[in-house]
Amino acid sequence: MRKLAVVAAILLILGALIAFALMNLGSLVNRNKDYILAQAEQALGRKVEVGDIGVTLWGGIGVRLKDFAVADDKAFSSRNFIRADDLQVNVEFLPLLQKEVRVKRLILHKPMITVVRNKRGGFNFASLGGAGQPDKRKKEAASPATTEVLPLLVSLVDVDDGELRYLDKKDRVDVRISQLDLTVEDVGLEQPVSFDLAAAVLADRQNVKLKGQVGPVGSTPDFNTVPVKGDISITDFNTEALQRAFPQVKQYLPKGLGLSGPVQAKMTVSGSAASLTLSKVDLRAAVFGADKPNLELTGRLGPVGQNLQKLSMNSDITLGPVALAKLRQFAPLAGALPQNLSADGPLSLTAHVEGTPENLALKGNLAATASAVSVGNAFRKPQGVPLLLSADARVTKKQITL
Repeated sequence: MRKLAVVAAILLILGALIAFALMNLGSLVNRNKDYILAQAEQALGRKVEVGDIGVTLWGGIGVRLKDFAVADDKAFSSRNFIRADDLQVNVEFLPLLQKEVRVKRLILHKPMITVVRNKRGGFNFASLGGAGQPDKRKKEAASPATTEVLPLLVSLVDVDDGELRYLDKKDRVDVRISQLDLTVEDVGLEQPVSFDLAAAVLADRQNVKLKGQVGPVGSTPDFNTVPVKGDISITDFNTEALQRAFPQVKQYLPKGLGLSGPVQAKMTVSGSAASLTLSKVDLRAAVFGADKPNLELTGRLGPVGQNLQKLSMNSDITLGPVALAKLRQFAPLAGALPQNLSADGPLSLTAHVEGTPENLALKGNLAATASAVSVGNAFRKPQGVPLLLSADARVTKKQITL
């Protein structure tokens, strides 16, 4: 009985402390509602709208802002940059006992986020934080002497079941990403930001997961050169839908590759948005117009960017079945295969490759048992007769050296 009494007393004390903390938080919120919104607008440099503000215990003690919205940069649109069912701001418990608010976590429930890139290549989120805003607005939002200063810096941001629309007016792209779950830690411009993301990309269920770091971004970010590193997992990714949504993707693929069907992939990425190196790659895809995966690639390649001449590989490849006619259309092989070589039937290849698309070293095996093969009048092999070629080769734009 004595132990039960002690436990009951502890629970009563904790309940009283929580109630006291909630009263302090509720009092601070009610007394400073206009100030909180003014501080948020000053911090973001954007108009902020809230339907209602209340206190919540969900996920910890905090404030819940229902029908939360942040306006877009007026140079991009008159609509909202972010609209969410609610924004939850969790705070530290102990400081509340002293009527002090310390934000520890932001949670966005079912947000709709619109990212816009204009014809000059600028992004609508680049002005967040008040960049380019007049000093007058900052003075108007200055703290009155009678209110407490509520710190708005936060180290953890969660997005729950969000939707992201990416509208690129420069490249004429309009894509929506759904079922977006995102956790961001160590938020700041002068340090790397950690992230953990899962989303449905051109799919009806989550099929892309990313975990890693971005940044530091810096006070004047160039998002093409911001450092990126992390791990990517992709399942059932519709590459045909991707190429329809992002026609410029074809610029990054060798001509004639004929990427089709779903892709499964895991890899580690590093570098920047304009120049990414892919390592620990494990990829399965359908290429050369196949209706099911016929390519498996493991190893390393990069940097992946607009300059394909700088792309290099150190990878193991399994390819097949594939037709000789498709290989002739593949840019790295176009014009290099002997004109009098013919193959009526499927071919398959296993190889280790190193180098660039214009100077590629290859060591592997070509299996052509299921194909009728001939080289002019010098060599003829009927279909079904075993044929396995093992070779070291170097493929350039003009020739193949065996």
